[in-house]
Amino acid sequence: MKRGEMDENTGQPAKRRSNPGEMFAQYFTRKCGVTVNPARPVLQCPLAGRTKSGRLLLYPADVLRLSTLRAEQLTKLPTLCSLYPEERMQRVKVALARIAASKLMKTMLAQTIVARGEVLRAPCIYAPAAQNHYNVILAVEYPGQAHRIHKTSDGWTTPIAGIPPPPSPPSRWLRGGRRGLAGADAWAFFWP
Repeated sequence: MKRGEMDENTGQPAKRRSNPGEMFAQYFTRKCGVTVNPARPVLQCPLAGRTKSGRLLLYPADVLRLSTLRAEQLTKLPTLCSLYPEERMQRVKVALARIAASKLMKTMLAQTIVARGEVLRAPCIYAPAAQNHYNVILAVEYPGQAHRIHKTSDGWTTPIAGIPPPPSPPSRWLRGGRRGLAGADAWAFFWP
């Protein structure tokens, strides 16, 4: 590409001798069968196949692709086109300042937001340890103390003894069953 005609877009007439009123978008739809965005700019490129600078032709930006860059240049292109963190932070600050200065945001910040409901208790995690024995890990205490409890016919008893926490945080849930956790009938965390 030699240069872009930013004052011309593909929705304007192409000024061809055969049909002066035909637009760039219409010409490329008729000739190549492609749909072109009429709001995009027209770019001046050398005639395809010529290596020397010669006659420049006008092309819509939609039909062009990068062909003169080497593979290593193409891999560096996203880095070169990206913003530096300081510049991005500055743009975000300006956008937030614009939002905070708006009348709607001032109205919203002046009102108190009230939500009704209750906070749910943190769940207990029951992991089978032996027959009729489960380890209980309280979510509020994790990765602190875990307790071994005994399952009886009348319900759960108080913790009997402390056990050390697992070596790493749980990675996913497993449903206990004959194939899963040796016949356990409870949900439990799985540590890899």
